[in-house]
Amino acid sequence: MTSLLERLLKRPLQQITLYWEGGDTTTYIVAGNDVQRFVKASLELYYKPGKNPHSGLEAGKVVKITAQSLSPTGPYWWSTPGLKDNNDPNGAVIWEWGFTEEILWEHPEKKVADSEAVGTS
Repeated sequence: MTSLLERLLKRPLQQITLYWEGGDTTTYIVAGNDVQRFVKASLELYYKPGKNPHSGLEAGKVVKITAQSLSPTGPYWWSTPGLKDNNDPNGAVIWEWGFTEEILWEHPEKKVADSEAVGTS
């Protein structure tokens, strides 16, 4: 029987970030084949109709949803025993969230500037 971890490792992981009115963000790690379902559910809850179906209360307002992929980098000198050279095959590969961000959805009337979306000025 395949473990949950083994099944997840066979699917690409995505870092999904929800940007809220007011500048806060919430980040989730989602298996690649679940991203579309997660985005659809998030839009139903936080955009249209925008109400929690269990409480009837209005939910927070999402203004943008983005995705980043997990990518291998290195090995770097600081991840290699002996601390000598980058790209040494004896070093550890470091996995980092992608260097590009894909916008999956953006509110049609509330375009968010990057500095505003991350709560900076």
